[in-house]
Amino acid sequence: MNKESDADTAAFELSWDEFGDYKNVEEYISDIGKWLVRSTWHYSVEQADRIIDSEKAFICKSYSEKKPAGDVAMDIGYCCG
Repeated sequence: MNKESDADTAAFELSWDEFGDYKNVEEYISDIGKWLVRSTWHYSVEQADRIIDSEKAFICKSYSEKKPAGDVAMDIGYCCG
């Protein structure tokens, strides 16, 4: 992940319950990774990547259904879904 400005971080954190203006599923996956790393569970980037890889089908389905990335990260990261 690249270092973000405080304004970018604040905007991102306010968007947890919105489906972003993604150009493709890869942008969506990137946001899910950011949510996993920022979560209170403090996933490492490597752990987030492994979770994303193991949940790829669910993530792609969620993308097609326009589910917010923050919600999907919660589902796969906290095992809520």
